[in-house]
Amino acid sequence: MRRRLEIARALLARPSVLFLDEPTLGLDPIARQELWHTIGVLRRREQVTVLLSTHYLEEAETVCDRVAIIDQGSIIALATPAQLIDRVGRETLELRVDRDPAELLVALRALGSAMGEPLVTGETVTVASTSSPEELSIRAAALEPSRLGVRTTTVRPTTLNDVFLILTSRGSAREGVLAGALA
Repeated sequence: MRRRLEIARALLARPSVLFLDEPTLGLDPIARQELWHTIGVLRRREQVTVLLSTHYLEEAETVCDRVAIIDQGSIIALATPAQLIDRVGRETLELRVDRDPAELLVALRALGSAMGEPLVTGETVTVASTSSPEELSIRAAALEPSRLGVRTTTVRPTTLNDVFLILTSRGSAREGVLAGALA
């Protein structure tokens, strides 16, 4: 209710641009959904441009017309969510490993230009690809997963979260901030 009140107060002045900083932080799923519905109605009815900062990338992917990825104070990418995903590859190969992934990384890099640079997060190795899901599954099977310590293999659509990790985490544990512009 507090978030709704804050947004309602901001709208009393009938702004042409509404700045929202983490508007759904602490909200339950139903309240989040209602808030995004209300903001969507406002955008259409009142022609309000909404500038949003959020770490909830799944929200940014569904509600933002354009997304800026900011890393260490600089915008490193600015496009629609779909364009950002296309930039790294529409499909992602996710491999869970039970040992050092060094040999697996070499094998993944040898798969060709349709594969992005592998990203290691704990015991998960992900790599975005421009290959189709079917082609990516065939490539993953050709790796001889059991020989490389792979417990599970998943091919899934790339998300904005994947894009963010690929663009900001390459070779370090840096954190980035995501901001999206609606309308």
